[in-house]
Amino acid sequence: MARKENKLLRATRAYIERGIAVTPASPMVPDPAGTSWRTTWMCSCGDRYCATPGAHPLATEPLTHVTQASTLYDVPTPPNLLIASGPEVAIWRVPLAPGSYAMRRLEQQRLTIWPPVMRLPDHGWIFCTAPTKQRVGLADVELVSDDAPVLAPPSRGPNGRRLRWLWSPRFPAVPLPEAEQVLAALAIGSMDELRVAGAADEHPDVASGPTEPARTRR
Repeated sequence: MARKENKLLRATRAYIERGIAVTPASPMVPDPAGTSWRTTWMCSCGDRYCATPGAHPLATEPLTHVTQASTLYDVPTPPNLLIASGPEVAIWRVPLAPGSYAMRRLEQQRLTIWPPVMRLPDHGWIFCTAPTKQRVGLADVELVSDDAPVLAPPSRGPNGRRLRWLWSPRFPAVPLPEAEQVLAALAIGSMDELRVAGAADEHPDVASGPTEPARTRR
């Protein structure tokens, strides 16, 4: 019987080879109390009321060598993986509305290099760009630091589904766009959110929020 592909091991190696450190995290596992007709998931920590399911760091230091990844991930139930901004990538956490507006703006620009984008379990967004020294003065945009790394594909989220990059699904094996272009779209997205929120206050039956871009960019 052929062995099932270990997607987390392959992805962890790819991140590390790109120079992106990986922090192993608690995996999501099938809930033994689930029904026979539907798999339900729980954090491997065993706490059914876990505040950060599938995202507990399992190591104090991130992995920076492929050999470390093989040791920890070449197992029947490999850990989830967490990544953070570093010398090779800037990772930006953005709330749902401004992130959705920014994605629509970027689609209209017909980019040649698309930023990897991921929908978070809490319904916010993650955008990845090349590193930048630019200071970000946007209240809605947070640079993901190494003391608070983010769950990354192909980890399983709290619902048991694997996370995925909506744009640039081959990341980290693809180039990253310059941060300035993406941050400019995020700034406009924040202003669009404020504009629509103001319109909703004046005309609640007319104004509406953004629709989620659905296309995958390769």
